[in-house]
Amino acid sequence: MRLSVGEGEFCINILHFSQEAISLRCGGDVQGEARFATGQWLEADSGVPYLRNAQANLFCHTDQSLLYGMHAIFVGRVTRAVFDTAIDPLIYVAGKYSRVQSA
Repeated sequence: MRLSVGEGEFCINILHFSQEAISLRCGGDVQGEARFATGQWLEADSGVPYLRNAQANLFCHTDQSLLYGMHAIFVGRVTRAVFDTAIDPLIYVAGKYSRVQSA
C-alpha cells in the first residue's frame, strides 16, 4: 500500500461509530504502514489507500500543499465521494467519543 503524500491524490476517511479502534490507532503512537493493520483498507485505482465501510470516503486531488510548523497542510478538490446510508459517524467532543442523536 502506498503511503507517500503530496503526489496529487489522497482520501479523507470519515469514520463510522464502530471504527473507534482505528481512530485510537491512527491518533496514537502508531506510525507509517502499521496504521493500516486495523480495519479493512483497500487501494483505489490511483493507489490511494481508503477505509472500506467508513461513514464516508472523500477522494481528493491535491491543489496545494504548504508547511506550517511541523505540519503539512493539504488543500484538495474532492473528485469522488462515497457515503454509507446508515448515518452513525464517530464524533470526538469534550475529550470523548460520542454519537449524534437523531431528531
